[in-house]
Amino acid sequence: MVLFKSKFTIKINIFTNKIYFILCLIFLLSACNQKKEVPGIIVKNPISDSLKGITFPIKGTADMQLISAIPLSLLTFMDGDKEVPYQRISSKDEGTYYLLQSDFAPNEVKKIIVKRGPLKKYIKHTQSILNVKEGGNWFWEENKDTGKKQYIYRGGVWSKVNSLWVDSKHDINSLDIRYEGPVWESDKIAYRFYLDRRNATDIFGKRTDTLVMQSVGKKFETYDSMSDWGMDILSVGNSLGIGSLGYWANSRANGLSKVARTNCSIDYSGTLKSKLTTSYYYWQYNDGTTDIFSEFSICAGSYLTKAHIYSTEKIDNLCTGFVRNEEGKLITSSDSTGEWSYIGSFGKQSVINDNLGLAIFYKTKDLIDLKEDSLNHVVILKPENRELTYYFCGIWEQDSSQINSVEQFEKFMKKQKLLLDAHLID
Repeated sequence: MVLFKSKFTIKINIFTNKIYFILCLIFLLSACNQKKEVPGIIVKNPISDSLKGITFPIKGTADMQLISAIPLSLLTFMDGDKEVPYQRISSKDEGTYYLLQSDFAPNEVKKIIVKRGPLKKYIKHTQSILNVKEGGNWFWEENKDTGKKQYIYRGGVWSKVNSLWVDSKHDINSLDIRYEGPVWESDKIAYRFYLDRRNATDIFGKRTDTLVMQSVGKKFETYDSMSDWGMDILSVGNSLGIGSLGYWANSRANGLSKVARTNCSIDYSGTLKSKLTTSYYYWQYNDGTTDIFSEFSICAGSYLTKAHIYSTEKIDNLCTGFVRNEEGKLITSSDSTGEWSYIGSFGKQSVINDNLGLAIFYKTKDLIDLKEDSLNHVVILKPENRELTYYFCGIWEQDSSQINSVEQFEKFMKKQKLLLDAHLID
């Protein structure tokens, strides 16, 4: 029996095939027009305030895998159509990760695209410096400031070095080490610490957002009075200065004054981060001895110095803090959430009697107690596995922050705490 399809059935089949063809065509065109999702690094600003020029670390496993797929010589980071400056960090103690610098709107979530591009040289925003005199001689003579005899280095020229064993003859005002110790600087602020029995940290307040310390301190008196760039703004004396290390015993902070030998080394002086390490061998504290390795680092766009401390022997406490001043109003963190807390003071406590803020940021779990001695506000901390990390900073009313009130300084400290809690400060 032969079956025949009616004309109606044939027309229906032709119509159905046309509809199917049109739907397939629409789907294919839609698929072709749809943009492929480009993988990127997601970074969120956790605060309801804008962030300008913040330097933040990229350490996540997935993010590092994304970055490692591109050769370092071709690596480029993009924020929309704007290229993002970066620095690769690679060291034994820090591992390998990347620092990026960008701006954020309040609570903004950014997607940083990783792509191939030409190798770029970015503007340098940090540096660390260590200079010593070479070609001169030591003389035993009277120090005009103290009236006491000591060794003073005369003659010679400044030489840039990456590592220095402190001479046993070196003392306060020996004139053999430029700035009396190493300097580390960001575009916002600069610090130094004394490589003598004080071992205390000092602050250079800056009135400019450019690096200046390479041109400062060729003569010791040049930074003790106001210049176009700024000046030394903290009176340290025998105190901890800001962020210096010590041991709490007998109701006071005891600094690293009794050591057998001291070495200072520049780890790196980079575009977005610079770091130095000071090694104190056979430090005698209270009834114990240990070697201490102290790492200080600073990032572009930041006022904060990161201090990472390692002790070769178990030690029940380490302390830090800042110099007491009657003009400084003490501020402590009231927010118990998150990983970090702070203590600071603000007021007319600079050497020229204008507003200066000083602060220590510490992990809440590390805190033993907050104390005072005759010279310092002291933060007593408990090392974990003989290691300790904290941050310190100064804020001057004449620097680019323009902070000139207690309220503004407290807002700044709260902001830094939130960024530390969000791991956006390296």
